Amino acid sequence: KGHQGFMEVQSDGIKGTRFDVYLPVPAAKQMEPVTGPSTTPLQGNREKVLVVDDEKEVRNMLVEILQQMNFSPMTAANGKEALEIIDKDPSREIPLILADMAMPQMDGLEMIRRMRDKRPEVAIVAMSGVFQEHAIEALSHLKVDTFLTKPFTQGELQMAIENLIPRHT
Repeated sequence: KGHQGFMEVQSDGIKGTRFDVYLPVPAAKQMEPVTGPSTTPLQGNREKVLVVDDEKEVRNMLVEILQQMNFSPMTAANGKEALEIIDKDPSREIPLILADMAMPQMDGLEMIRRMRDKRPEVAIVAMSGVFQEHAIEALSHLKVDTFLTKPFTQGELQMAIENLIPRHT
């Protein structure tokens, strides 16, 4: 339902059952076009990256990937925790935030609204398992840099980050 699609089912006792799934094609899935992958893997310079997701498994996976890419990941389980971490970063050493949109206590949209008041310069990659056109419009208005639909690949994550943080290879 969240994808605003529908499904048709046709059943024939001899041939079996056929499921046709129809999903709308989003007008603009990403705020900024992501270029193709570079020939060399992205290597950070130990920049801090804040990962905000209520699912521990997702946070752990992203931390592992970011460490392999030579970033220094920090984690928060919700928007409220993320804002507390940013408040404790007066030297502005966190240039990038990866933020889930659906979280308890404070969802991603509200966190990003408040984050923009505190740190308008920070790069933000929004992540969600459900594509919603109105959310994309709100994220664009909040100047979110990129939107990734879960599940995404390590290559897609790398391309999103590569466009936001300069290379150090």
